[in-house]
Amino acid sequence: VWPNKGEYLKDTELNVIDLLRSKTIELFINIPSNNKYRRQASFASPGYLSRRAAVDFGVPLLTNIKCAKLLVRALEERHTYSS
Repeated sequence: VWPNKGEYLKDTELNVIDLLRSKTIELFINIPSNNKYRRQASFASPGYLSRRAAVDFGVPLLTNIKCAKLLVRALEERHTYSS
């Protein structure tokens, strides 16, 4: 089960699943790896599990790099015009 024990300090750090569950993260951008080697269908990567958690906890999720770049550009333009 991800995150693996020892990957973070449980007493002082939250993992991404905890942050998604608590709605500390308001928008989650997580781009799946473009690995040319297919993974087994039964293999759940940390990226998959975090994307799944975003959906489960109702956190908006972007998984496309082009869309993420466009969003950042639009937010930057909005900030520039509102200043």
